[in-house]
Formats: sequence, C-alpha cells, structure tokens
Amino acid sequence: MGFTLIIKFTAFLTIFINILSSIFLKNYSSIIVLTSNDQTITIDLKGGWFHMTSVDQSKDTPEASPLFDGRDFRNALGNFGTGVTVITTIDQESRPYGVTVSSFNSVSLDPPLILWSQVRSAPSHQAFVEAPVFVVNILAESQKDLSNHFAKPSEDKFKGIAHHLSPQGIPILEGTLGHFVCAKEREVDGGDHLIFIGRVLSYSYNTSEHAAPLFFWKGKYHSAADHVT
Repeated sequence: MGFTLIIKFTAFLTIFINILSSIFLKNYSSIIVLTSNDQTITIDLKGGWFHMTSVDQSKDTPEASPLFDGRDFRNALGNFGTGVTVITTIDQESRPYGVTVSSFNSVSLDPPLILWSQVRSAPSHQAFVEAPVFVVNILAESQKDLSNHFAKPSEDKFKGIAHHLSPQGIPILEGTLGHFVCAKEREVDGGDHLIFIGRVLSYSYNTSEHAAPLFFWKGKYHSAADHVT
C-alpha cells in the first residue's frame, strides 16, 4: 500500500511530477498538488490519472461561533460525510433495541477500540447505558430503508427485520457490510450526547468488490460511487 504526499506547486507540473515519480517517489501511490489558486490536483503515480477539483471560496459562510445558532452549526458539521450504522443491544430483560447512528468511528487497533455517541434524550438511551455489550452494524448502500426504520421510534423495531443473534444474544442485522460485537469499555461525557467506547470482541465483514456503503452527507443519503473518481 502506497502513501500520499501533499506538496505546494504552481508551474511545470508534468515535468516536475515525472522527475519526482521516477527518482524520489517510488514509495508513493499518489500526489495531491495544491496550486496557488486553491485548486487541488490528484496524480495517481501508479495508474497515470489526473483529477482536479476546485473549491469555490465565494460560497464560504462568514466565520461564526457555534454558540449563536445550533442549527447552522449542525449544517456546518453536515459537510463531513459519513457512513451509516445501526447500533443494537438488549436490556436486562433481553428486549432488543436498535438505533441509527452516523457517529461511529475507530479509536485504537491495540487494544481494538471503537466509539459512537447517542443523544441523552433518545428513548433507547437508558438501555444502552445499562447494556454491557452492543453490536455495530455497517449499512450497505441498498439499506437506506433500514436506516430510516431504526431512526424512528417503534414498539418492535425488529419485527420483519432479518437478523440473527450474537453469542451474547444481541441482534446482528443481515445484509450489512460488516458488524462489530463490542463490550462497553467506558462512557465519556459529551455534552448533550454520551460517548460509548467499546472493545471489539469479534467482527465480520463483506469482501465483495461490488459492495458499497450507505453514505450520508449534508442531511441526505448519497451513493458513494458518485463521489469516486
């Protein structure tokens, strides 16, 4: 696996890249070139393609404090695209719970730790606070309906939903890109959210080259394939 180098360069691009790639950049797979007019040029040293994008800075909003307008702050955060997961668990009476979450992220490889966060006012919050184990299900591009289903309150969210149970009795959704069975390591205060850190006990993932994740950006679902060059 190669690395990406970011450099500042304004002229003689082709000659310069050819020299770099043949002599100095044998361990790099691509270069991202930042030009003087804020254009980004990505050069794949292995495949030989160029990709140029430009950010229209006239569309930038004025600098703002998140204390002034919570909705606008949320809109700003929405510019960071994420995958979509459904976190599942059971309560002390083995009743299943599931919630759609985009805040999932990796934390550590050794030990294997992940995190996600939940708003404290969520109906299922107490169940996740008390549960020692939970499962992170990574949704595929075709599972938009599943994401919407678990994002809404329901008496029995798992009725008619294909799933099987982990050894701990936690629902694992079928047809996902992968899942992580996690033991809760600790909780961290996150303002109006609570951050759950989990230690991965086991996991499985789909190896198909044609499988794509469900992608959420600016408050809408998108096809990840539409953003791949």
